Amino acid sequence: MSALELDTRERYDSGLVVGRRGAVAVVLFDRPEKGNAFTTATKADLTRLWPALDADPDVRVIVIGSTSERFFCTGRDVTEVATQEGSWATDAAWGRAETLTARHARIWTPTICAVEGKAVGAGLHFVVDADIVVAGEGATFLDTHVNVGAVGAIENMGLALKAGLGNALYLTLLGRSASFTAERAYALGLVQEVVPAGTALARAMTLAETIAANSPSAVRRSLEAVWSLAYMGGYDQAIAYGWMLVRRQWDHPDAVEGPRAFTERRPPRWMPR
Repeated sequence: MSALELDTRERYDSGLVVGRRGAVAVVLFDRPEKGNAFTTATKADLTRLWPALDADPDVRVIVIGSTSERFFCTGRDVTEVATQEGSWATDAAWGRAETLTARHARIWTPTICAVEGKAVGAGLHFVVDADIVVAGEGATFLDTHVNVGAVGAIENMGLALKAGLGNALYLTLLGRSASFTAERAYALGLVQEVVPAGTALARAMTLAETIAANSPSAVRRSLEAVWSLAYMGGYDQAIAYGWMLVRRQWDHPDAVEGPRAFTERRPPRWMPR
């Protein structure tokens, strides 16, 4: 996994590797000795990272994965919590706490999650909040909040949204005694592609580069429209919001360039984001 060829690569002390290949930004967990569990410092770096990537006009897609084939992310570093006398996080209202994922930060740069090995507990945040999930054949998904005295809530609600209420409750209540294989997660809709073990990140990059070739404005607004179904109070409200986004795109130059390029049988020249 760590052999992925990138144009740029930087390792953060908090256990992240952040790089770029073309229009695709890459964020990798890199604490294999700790199961790629994240710390307070990791959360702080991610909180700063998402809006920075979203503001970069050269970034069209984000891929999040890991440098290990044994672990994707095993959630919060419980060892750190224990040494901080049970401090899981800053006690702040939702929206002012750390923004672990791009969806928490309410940004509309598409995010693809590449899962190899174990995705556990709060590591599921990145899975349920991704727009597309690619899993290696050996990937497993489980929730251990109740095993360590924590509430399974935000990511567990994401599980319910993507995999169904009953399946979310099954993982949530049974803790480490229950898990989903990659194939089971695919059958439930939590995962969109299952690939040979060790190739999830490469496949995610291919998908990201495909998405990056499309109209940036149309991609972002389409993404916002589809996710609005989860955020809005009902189907009719979400449809009305989606229709507004469709009309807004009509005034964008890409809405003219796309049909023109198709007619002229040439690659489209999209407006920079």
